[in-house]
Amino acid sequence: MIKANLYISALVLFVLLFGACIEENTFGVGSVEGYKPVYADSFQKEVLFLGPRNIESPGKIYVYGNFLFVNELSNGVHVINNSDPSNPINMAYIQIPGNVDIAVRDYVLYADNYTDLVAIDISDLNNPKVCDREMDVFRVHSNYPNMFGIYFECVDESKGVVTGWEPATIIDPKCSR
Repeated sequence: MIKANLYISALVLFVLLFGACIEENTFGVGSVEGYKPVYADSFQKEVLFLGPRNIESPGKIYVYGNFLFVNELSNGVHVINNSDPSNPINMAYIQIPGNVDIAVRDYVLYADNYTDLVAIDISDLNNPKVCDREMDVFRVHSNYPNMFGIYFECVDESKGVVTGWEPATIIDPKCSR
């Protein structure tokens, strides 16, 4: 019993003495591959109607009638005619910078455009038009990358608004997800 108490006391003393010498680092991983924020003092909010393009980073999919609206994360919306599900036709791409979420009602596509909410009349998909814009409705949603199990450079709001994330070597990261 005395020997056990002596060993426990020695172990506690060892942890206290040597634990105080370790430099504090949130993750203690050193240099890792991760992501760093891309900042902008201001950002382009113009909605453009373009021809079809390949889907590279899909987000939400919205079904409306015979059409699929596929979000391209932070960039816009693909318009796909799904009248024949065995042969979907990629019809157009609506470039909406900062777009993450979409909804459609009564032939109006609603989408976030960074901090704004835009309403796009899609009753004629060959000639869509922005019919309304509500300014500064949303808080910018890029305080961390849209991935899990990664390290990233913490956001410094004094540098501007985060408009995206890019791969980078992060030294002693303080943020992870």
